[in-house]
Amino acid sequence: MTETSSRAADLLRRLADNAQRPASAAVGLPPQIYTDPDILRLEEERIFAHEWLCAGLAAEIPSPGDYLTFAIGTQPIIVLRGADGAIRGLSNVCRHRMSRLVEGRGTARVFSCPYHAWTYDLTGKLIGAPHMTRSEG
Repeated sequence: MTETSSRAADLLRRLADNAQRPASAAVGLPPQIYTDPDILRLEEERIFAHEWLCAGLAAEIPSPGDYLTFAIGTQPIIVLRGADGAIRGLSNVCRHRMSRLVEGRGTARVFSCPYHAWTYDLTGKLIGAPHMTRSEG
């Protein structure tokens, strides 16, 4: 997003002005800074798309197949411990019909799409695509 609404621009000016004040004279941020959709888009673009994000602790997925899910902006992610013990972050959507594979936390040996049962291993490799043998190509 290269342009901001005048509302968001005003909020950003107020934020910058407040940051210049000595701590003893600082005031609380306007509530709109937390709810304005243009501010959210700017944060996603300028912060979350360019920085490391903490999805959880390694201790939360101690065994092979343990996973947790979260989103980076609109992108659903699975963080899992592979059979080799490595921790991986993978897209949490099936590449066939873009269905979300899993929700929340759990343990799985494979991830299977609820739509057409395309199946992925713990490295994200597609290992099964039922009914595709009937398709050309």
